[in-house]
Amino acid sequence: MPDLHLRLNKDVLTVAPLLTWQLLDLDLDTSECLEYLNVLDDELVQETHRRFKLAGAQCVCTNTLRANRTVLQQYGLEDALVDINRIGVRLAREAGFEHILATVSLADPEVLLEQVAALLSEDPDALWLVGEAEADDLNAAIDSIKAQTSIPLIAAAAKAPSKTKGKAAEDPSITKGAAAQDSSITKGKAAQDPSKTKGEAAQDSSITKGKAAQDPSITKGADIIYYMGKPTKESLEELRILSELYTNPLMVCPKVGRPEGATDKQRSLALNQLIDTMADFALEARALGAQFIGTAPGSSPAFTGSVSAVLSYLL
Repeated sequence: MPDLHLRLNKDVLTVAPLLTWQLLDLDLDTSECLEYLNVLDDELVQETHRRFKLAGAQCVCTNTLRANRTVLQQYGLEDALVDINRIGVRLAREAGFEHILATVSLADPEVLLEQVAALLSEDPDALWLVGEAEADDLNAAIDSIKAQTSIPLIAAAAKAPSKTKGKAAEDPSITKGAAAQDSSITKGKAAQDPSKTKGEAAQDSSITKGKAAQDPSITKGADIIYYMGKPTKESLEELRILSELYTNPLMVCPKVGRPEGATDKQRSLALNQLIDTMADFALEARALGAQFIGTAPGSSPAFTGSVSAVLSYLL
């Protein structure tokens, strides 16, 4: 199994979606803890993994997303925390993927690190910290994990602060999205600089690759930045901004809509029509520098297969 560190910024890899939502498609009792299936029905979990392996995915996500003490206590399963997480990594590995991404949800530091320790005991290839937060909270969580391990860590781009410093939020000259998070683009500076138009504000030198690490509003310490958005032109624009903001490899997992109120046949047809869209989006995301490409929670092996096939053929 190749070292994931050695593949960063080199190979393009296809990622299977987060497993919890795939299990929801199996008409299971959603009042139960789906991560506990690692213990109760390991064959079901492993078979679900294998479907994505056969579709061409190289990276798999463990069925451990919510397996922390806070969530497990709601089911009376806190004593099974270590087993759920360790078995989750083993099942993913036994399915034959090239890389195991152990998934954890953002949580209080003590709760988070307890789960991380259980996952690390089975030597996954990377940790995927799932969830969004403002930079201070997100970076604190990242720092606490990085103090425990040197394996690659995947995290989201930091959310914009709820209260923008100064009067930047009132400044119509500041671009929404990544640029609005940059504390250096304040009303006093951006508005007085005639060289910065609205469209150019997002390209301010303080948030380019060379100086991104100095920006207090961005994710720091993560090895890979993940992005989830619908496969649209708007999402590609957001991805372009991220590619300028971060030097890190990007992981893109576009969301696929699920028609509400449709019959199973209508839903299947609607989703199948999006497969080509997914493949096209994967290519455009790759052109913007994305290295890890998959589909968001809830998508099928067919979507993963479409991404894998087009990347294999053209790249």
